Amino acid sequence: MLHSFLFAPFADAAAEAQFDALHAALQPPAAGDELLLLGNLPLEDAGTLDAVLVRPAGIVLLQFIGRGGALHIPALNQGAWQLAGQPLTGQAGSANPYAQFQRQRRALAAWLTAQPALGPIRTEAIAGLALFAQPVTFGSEVEPRLNAQSGTDNFQLLSSLPHLPRRLQRLHLPGAALPAPALHQWLQHLQAESGGPDAAADASAEDQPAEFWTQKARQLWRWLGAEDIPPDTGYAGYSPDPAAVSAAEKQRLEQLRQQVRTELDQHTQALTAREVEREATIRQLQQQLSQAAAAAPSAAELQARLAAETRDKEAMHEALQLARAESVARNRELDARIAQLGVLIQQLQTRPAAPTVSAPAPARPAPSPVPVPAPAAPSAATTAARPVARPRRYSTWQLQPWRAVAVLVVVLGLLGAGWGLRQLYRAQTKPAAPRREAQRPGPAPTADEPAADAEPTDTAPSPLEERLNNPVIDSSGAQPGPAATDSVLAPSPGYLDADSLENGE
Repeated sequence: MLHSFLFAPFADAAAEAQFDALHAALQPPAAGDELLLLGNLPLEDAGTLDAVLVRPAGIVLLQFIGRGGALHIPALNQGAWQLAGQPLTGQAGSANPYAQFQRQRRALAAWLTAQPALGPIRTEAIAGLALFAQPVTFGSEVEPRLNAQSGTDNFQLLSSLPHLPRRLQRLHLPGAALPAPALHQWLQHLQAESGGPDAAADASAEDQPAEFWTQKARQLWRWLGAEDIPPDTGYAGYSPDPAAVSAAEKQRLEQLRQQVRTELDQHTQALTAREVEREATIRQLQQQLSQAAAAAPSAAELQARLAAETRDKEAMHEALQLARAESVARNRELDARIAQLGVLIQQLQTRPAAPTVSAPAPARPAPSPVPVPAPAAPSAATTAARPVARPRRYSTWQLQPWRAVAVLVVVLGLLGAGWGLRQLYRAQTKPAAPRREAQRPGPAPTADEPAADAEPTDTAPSPLEERLNNPVIDSSGAQPGPAATDSVLAPSPGYLDADSLENGE
């Protein structure tokens, strides 16, 4: 349940509107736990605090920034920030919102420590959130600036108020939890103070006998620092099974991922419905604008409404994209953790159980060692300890007789074919037979010489055969007439040249 306490009215209407919107946004998360929302809290050393949210999970200091635009951070602790091209400073003389948060949380820790039933509150246990009233686009240097300095993880910037419940679920600081009984007792104290002295007296009379010593013991326990020490289970018995713990953590992460997906689906459906409605409104305004073009005042008003609806649509689209990106990143992180836990569970399940350590027997004198010759080959343990080298790949082909015979036959066949082709080529390209010259007449054999000693003479070829066998072509391409033969016989009168025959034809 959400309990709201406004210590003084807001002087700024924008801050008051932001406080009302914050109160409405915190109603669903407060269904299970008690939440205290303090508004416009004045402190002596830090000015006025816009809002303080006290919950069992911790304390959150909220700042209201009524502007929007492009945000740039030149320096985190020094100098003013730049928002929409204008300087953004903090309250009470602070240089920027982060310096204001550092100053105000020290004063808030001192004020809460002085409150009854809460006990000492550490400064590091207070987180901070800066809420912007209008859409904001963060520069590329904003996130590196916030992550560069240690201790800045407890201060965050929020550009959309509907994302506040999800951001509060992820905001958990170590040692910032508050006991529910102490928070309830302080709530009764605040209600008694706001209700009057009689109610305060009645509340104190009812709770003092039962809660006085409990409160003192709890304060002493916190002062000793024992609440921050985790419970020691070593003396209570056996330690829990790591596999069971990992399985439980994995199941919890699965449930959390399912919850995140459900919330994202609901948020997406709501944004989709609002976007459809806004589209219908935009179309209606456009129709009205086209119909009322003659009336200038009405057209200007419709144009202003159309521009406002368009800006709201763009802001809603940006919020939807941001929610989807945030859900994707969170699901990726949960998937990685679930995978790690699955591997850890598998390793724990396959690990053999450790043998029970029994009481050691009395030591006996060890016999003298017998020298053993070193083995020629390394032992199995040594071989297993060495890194296994990748085996080389050797060819598994072996010479087989029938393959060798087949290769030899193929080679011989190729050689024979080549030789045959060569002989055929030489036969086709063989030059023509040389010209035969007629045998010159020699001396006639005498009667003393026998006829058998005479050399045989070849019959001289005819001029036509000689012309056909040895044609002569000059450079001009004309063929000369029949040359004079070397024969002692003159050509016959009926001799016909082949060329003359061709020309006559």
